[in-house]
Amino acid sequence: MRSMNVTLHISHSHLQWNIFLANWPISFVFCFSRAR
Repeated sequence: MRSMNVTLHISHSHLQWNIFLANWPISFVFCFSRAR
């Protein structure tokens, strides 16, 4: 049960990291296109 909980926590943080990596180029391009 404990090892399953740790795996769940790691996958959750990994998911947040994927969302962050997917979102920052989009926001960067959005700000860059608005600045022009």
